[in-house]
Amino acid sequence: MTKAVSGTTGTGGTGGTGFAPPSPAGIARSTWAAGEFQRIANRIVPVSEELVLALDIRPGERVLDIAGGTGNTALAAARRDARVTCVDVVPELLDHARLRADVELLPLETVEVDAAVLPFADGEFDVVTSTFGLMFVADQGRAAAEALRVLRPGGRIGLANWTPDSALGGLLHLVAKYAPPPVDSPSPLRWGTREGLAQLLAPYAELVEQRLELRCVDVVARSVAEQFRRYRQWYGPVKLAVDGMSEEDAQSFEEEFTELWDRFNRGEPDAVVVPFDYLQLVATVGGPRTAEQPGDGH
Repeated sequence: MTKAVSGTTGTGGTGGTGFAPPSPAGIARSTWAAGEFQRIANRIVPVSEELVLALDIRPGERVLDIAGGTGNTALAAARRDARVTCVDVVPELLDHARLRADVELLPLETVEVDAAVLPFADGEFDVVTSTFGLMFVADQGRAAAEALRVLRPGGRIGLANWTPDSALGGLLHLVAKYAPPPVDSPSPLRWGTREGLAQLLAPYAELVEQRLELRCVDVVARSVAEQFRRYRQWYGPVKLAVDGMSEEDAQSFEEEFTELWDRFNRGEPDAVVVPFDYLQLVATVGGPRTAEQPGDGH
């Protein structure tokens, strides 16, 4: 059963009367619960297997997978007999992680919680991972600080983040063009650059034995039209954006999606094979650094 941590996943209080805007955690929950994200996640499993292998996760190690969604990385670690906790703000995704663990007869703890407010003690974990998850937390500074706070000195952190110049980065830019985020929202693609990672992580811990690699995973389909239908139906950010568009804008969005996929496709003429580039970080963490608790991720 998934644990839910009180006070971290709601849509915000009203202060007595009227309505408050949704909280960042509430927005994230509604975005990633839309569609059928598990059908996207199933197609990028190799990323998690490679990350866990690079981290050399050992039996008995305590592993925290942050914003772990449907459990790709958490389950890869569990297959190596680690003691794994998978956290996410979206209970529907954790339900899939739990189901997959049950099918494979793997022990897995799941906790519904905002990654910016982790309910764990300092230094509780030997390894912290996040695969295309931490990068989407609205308060980037606090999310980075929390990920490093719960990691013991000498522990290891492993991250996989989409790069700005990747096909998925292009898709996120396209979504933002048609459905602009709030003006003060930092780009999640900041996590997919060397400079951005340094800015986010360096204030809170010294990273030693650091390895950064540009990698890719192929995303395939029989046609670009089929790939568009998949993302239109399965991928929450695209589904919600298109749902809110006029018919004319939706048509224009599909045309730009097609142009984007055609540009990256290396499977012509028989199939669609689009490499999604991502930046993989594997590092050992030294002692914590003194830093003020971040407020808004800037």
